[in-house]
Amino acid sequence: MDQQVQADSVAVVIVTYNSSATMSILLSTLLRTIRKSDCILFADNASTDNSVSLLREFAEDDVRVQVIKNTTNLGYSKAANQGIRAIDAEFVVLLNPDTAVAPGWIERMLSHFEPGVAAVGPTSDCVAGLQFVRFHLPPEHQAIGTEEIPEALYRLNKGKSLDVRLLIGFCVMLRRSALEDVGLLDEAMFLGSDDLDLCWRLQLAGYRLKIATDVFVHHVGQASFRSLSDDDRRRLLSESSAVLRRKLEGYYGPKNVPSPIDLWGIDLAED
Repeated sequence: MDQQVQADSVAVVIVTYNSSATMSILLSTLLRTIRKSDCILFADNASTDNSVSLLREFAEDDVRVQVIKNTTNLGYSKAANQGIRAIDAEFVVLLNPDTAVAPGWIERMLSHFEPGVAAVGPTSDCVAGLQFVRFHLPPEHQAIGTEEIPEALYRLNKGKSLDVRLLIGFCVMLRRSALEDVGLLDEAMFLGSDDLDLCWRLQLAGYRLKIATDVFVHHVGQASFRSLSDDDRRRLLSESSAVLRRKLEGYYGPKNVPSPIDLWGIDLAED
């Protein structure tokens, strides 16, 4: 399908929406960990807090950082696609604003892109399924703190990865050529289900997905969602889920859609 490549650059794309409460730690860890050839693009979805002022201050003295300020909330998928299209890099990382990264995370994730691998995700402390970091630490390391995990995990699991059917969208590194092959995120999915859909499409095209079990990214989890009302959040999640369901029914037939366990290896009812 493709040959293993040495990455010249990585574009980190972060969609923000009223994210200022959790963003400071991400901003500080990003600047310490991205390389000279990498870049960061923030696409802000009309935040009403001070997210944009924080981002502009962050971007002011670093040419590697760009900020797009949307005048309306475009939804996650459309804003993420804005960022993907705006920067020409061989690999793209979709990263949530309520995360914190550790030194070496980019290089370590890149090292898992064998031929045929389209996407790599890290382990985390707030994530469903096999990406949960405690599954990849031996018993004697279960009690270590968040700050100790990145280097301990790398030391214990260096070079190890796990083939999976789903990578949760809080942090995923994608090969741009694979995205161009299957298409970017589905912009009809305003909030949620985009990671399920993209992983499904990548696998249909014959690509592999991997968890880098030697990489850890801290994740708070659904922080931006908290600025939405419960009713709005449920409605938007339900609408995106309905888009995915229609796609699956169109492909498999209304009565033949495989279970989430068969499609993604996860029981969504328990997620």
